[in-house]
Amino acid sequence: MNDSRSPIPDNRQPSNHWKLILVVVLIVALIVGAKFFNFQIILQKALESIASLGPWGPAAFILIYIVATVLFIPGSLLTLGSGVLFGVLGGCVCVSIGSVLGATCAFLTGRYLTRDWVSQQIQGNQKFQAIDSAVASEGWK
Repeated sequence: MNDSRSPIPDNRQPSNHWKLILVVVLIVALIVGAKFFNFQIILQKALESIASLGPWGPAAFILIYIVATVLFIPGSLLTLGSGVLFGVLGGCVCVSIGSVLGATCAFLTGRYLTRDWVSQQIQGNQKFQAIDSAVASEGWK
């Protein structure tokens, strides 16, 4: 019998609060960034800086491409810039690696970092619940 005064283990994960705070901070940062910074000029200057890095340029480019993908910054300028910096073949390789790793990071963020928040947001919507249960049971297809 459980006594209401006895300590009951708390099964809630404290990390859920931190996940929500992190998502809110990221959204606010994106809004502030879009309001006060011109991302195209920042990316253009970053590409110019990458050109001066020599052999470390492709690695820096890939990291920037990953961050841009996760932050929903359009990659068209980066993609074109990679062709200018590294040539057609080198640019294609760098963009392919950066886009795959960026998409993987975005997926993992959505899967593990923001899943609980999204689940709470769509909790009352029957269509989304049906999609979620179908993916859960037959997602391998």
